[in-house]
Amino acid sequence: MEAGLDRDWLLGNSQWWKLGKGERPPDLRTGETSPPDTWVSSSPRKGGRGWIRQRHEPISSSILIPLAWSPFFLVLTAAPLVFPDRVPNDQEVAALLFSISWALVLVPLYLARNAQSMSEGGLLSLPFDWQTFALAALVFMVHIVVDPLVGWVSYALFWLAWFRSIGLIQDILTTPPARWLLPIEASDWNSSSLLGPSWEVISANWTTGPLGRAQCEHGHLAVGGISRDGDCFLGLTLVHRSGFVQDPFFERKAADSEIHRILSRPPIEYDGLEWPMRLIVPDEEE
Repeated sequence: MEAGLDRDWLLGNSQWWKLGKGERPPDLRTGETSPPDTWVSSSPRKGGRGWIRQRHEPISSSILIPLAWSPFFLVLTAAPLVFPDRVPNDQEVAALLFSISWALVLVPLYLARNAQSMSEGGLLSLPFDWQTFALAALVFMVHIVVDPLVGWVSYALFWLAWFRSIGLIQDILTTPPARWLLPIEASDWNSSSLLGPSWEVISANWTTGPLGRAQCEHGHLAVGGISRDGDCFLGLTLVHRSGFVQDPFFERKAADSEIHRILSRPPIEYDGLEWPMRLIVPDEEE
C-alpha cells in the first residue's frame, strides 16, 4: 500500500482520471509540456536526476458540482420579491436561500485552494467578482429605504456577479494544478546565492515553505522547500493571482512572455540528487 502511494505521488492517482484497474497516467497528458533544453528534467518512469512534474488532484469536480446548484437557490431568493407578504417568514427564507447560493460558490473554492500545496491568498483573492457583488449589496441596502422596486436592480446585479465569477473560475480550471520537484541536499542551501536574478528571496535559509518568488502577469512563480519521508525537494509552481496553484509548463501558459522569460532557465543551476527509487514507477508497471 505504501509503495503504491509513493509511485502515485508524482504521476497522480489513476482514480482522478477514472482509469482502468492497473492503468497509470502517462508521463505527459494533453496540454502538458516539458521544460526547455536548458533544464535537466526527467519523468516519473525515468527517474535519475532532474526536475519532475508532480500532478495535484484536479479541482474541477469539487468546485463545479456544488457550483451547479448555486443558481437554483439564487432563483428561489427572488420569491419574496415576486410574492411579497405571501411567503411565511419571507425575509428569513430569502436570506437563507441567498446565503446557500453564494456559499456553494465560495466554500468549495476556498477549500479546494487550501488543499493545494504551495497555494496562497485569503478570501478576497478567490476568483470571485467582489466588486459587482459589493455594488449589488449596496443597492440592496438602498432599496430598503428608497423603493422596493430597486430590489430588482440589486437582484440583477447579483446575477451579473454570479456570471462574471463563472468566467473567473473557468480561467482557473483551464490550467491543471501541478508543481515541479528537484531532490536536493538541504543542509547547504542558501537562497541568496542559489536563486537566479529574477527571483526575490523570501527565506535565505532552507525551510519547508516559501523560499522565493518571481512576479509575472497573472500571479507569480514560487519556489519552496518540500519534505517527504526524510527526502528534501525544491518545488516550483505558478501561483495564480487568485492563489490557486497551476502547472507552469502547460500550453496555455506558453503565451505568457514573462513566464517564458523567467523559466528559460531553471531557478537554480543545479541538477539535484538522484531521485529516490521508491517514487519512480518501475518498468514493469509502464
